[in-house]
Amino acid sequence: ARHTLRPDQLVTFFGLSMFLTTPVRTSIEYIIATTRAYVGARKILAILNTTSPLVDPPHPTPWPTTIAQYRDARSGVVIQHGTLGALVTETPAEAAQIADRLGHFVPDVAGVTIDDTPINQFSVADTRQHIVVSEVEPRLFSGDVRSELAPHGHLSDAELLSALDAVSGRDILEAIDGGLDAVVEERGRSFSGGQRQRLALARALLIDADLLILVEPTSAVDAHTESRIAKGLRSARAGRTTLIATSSPLMLEQVDHVTVINDGCVAVQGTHSDLLEKSALYRRIVLRGEEQ
Repeated sequence: ARHTLRPDQLVTFFGLSMFLTTPVRTSIEYIIATTRAYVGARKILAILNTTSPLVDPPHPTPWPTTIAQYRDARSGVVIQHGTLGALVTETPAEAAQIADRLGHFVPDVAGVTIDDTPINQFSVADTRQHIVVSEVEPRLFSGDVRSELAPHGHLSDAELLSALDAVSGRDILEAIDGGLDAVVEERGRSFSGGQRQRLALARALLIDADLLILVEPTSAVDAHTESRIAKGLRSARAGRTTLIATSSPLMLEQVDHVTVINDGCVAVQGTHSDLLEKSALYRRIVLRGEEQ
């Protein structure tokens, strides 16, 4: 026969179930939290125990007061002082490899020189201070917008706003409460991809590096914003040395010199307009199938 519980028995049954379930649920939550803490601690220790593959020379060469050119002999890329140049490659990864060598982010930098001095003859700290490489997907960190743009401080609000204007980023402040004091969430997840990219670009400009290398700096913004950024970069970096890895015609129209890479080496060089007219490789990469 089918057994049916009376109402008073149901109350007792569910009460006992809740009594037994609460400690079990709590125990499971503690186990999950402990496991996460253990895994997190292992990751932190792994990072803290990581050693850099880059080693300073026994007697580092002082950073030069004047620089005529930067050269990567492996690819044939030459960057003249004071120019706004562009690097055009089939893929961003190919450009990133060259940028990593020029910025000394990899151990093998044979052939990379600053004037006639191999880059590995300078201390890594000096290189980081004077050569800045902005990645395809730069990171944002927790904190307020002011410290995000100037992590080392010592910059006025006027300087921060000027950098934001150069990258068409003033609207970012207007869209959030607090302006420069607004809180940036972890990894900048409260911002769109284009907003994160512009904030990172403004941060790179504020470092005022001797050589600034930007890898696809406008890949996440619309065409109108990209056009304003291209003009702003030219103005903001006037007299400084800048290399932009991009295949965007809007950016390429603003640079002094374009270097096209094919199979890891320089294939052709010139101005944007000249290369559009003379180089089928350039047209194929830049026009992306738009050529009739």
